[in-house]
Amino acid sequence: MFDKRGSDGSAKANLRAAPGSDADAWAALYELDQKQYSILDRFEGAGRGYDSFWMDVIVDGEERSAVTYLTPSHWRAETARPWTWYRDLVVAGARFHGFPESYVQVIEQVKASPDPDAERAARHDRILQNLG
Repeated sequence: MFDKRGSDGSAKANLRAAPGSDADAWAALYELDQKQYSILDRFEGAGRGYDSFWMDVIVDGEERSAVTYLTPSHWRAETARPWTWYRDLVVAGARFHGFPESYVQVIEQVKASPDPDAERAARHDRILQNLG
């Protein structure tokens, strides 16, 4: 979902449960040491829009513990849209990690808005072009 209220007025990605559905969430799994984890916490805004949440995941048939960042309800912005470049960055990441094309297409179909900050949009568009 893209329903986390960003400080720039746009929506950011968020993982939400879908009880009773057959929806899957795909993710990349990285192994981090404590210093890297602390840096990631700061970068992701842990405690400032996202909370760290430990969960069990299955990797190659083996259960492992992993952390993700979830948005508490008071940080959600149900009607906000992601900036186009942000949605496209999430799409690029999903493709890079080899997520199923049907999953990527769902992300691509998320309605996005142009970033009103033209410099920021151009900077991120350059990054996306370099990824391709």
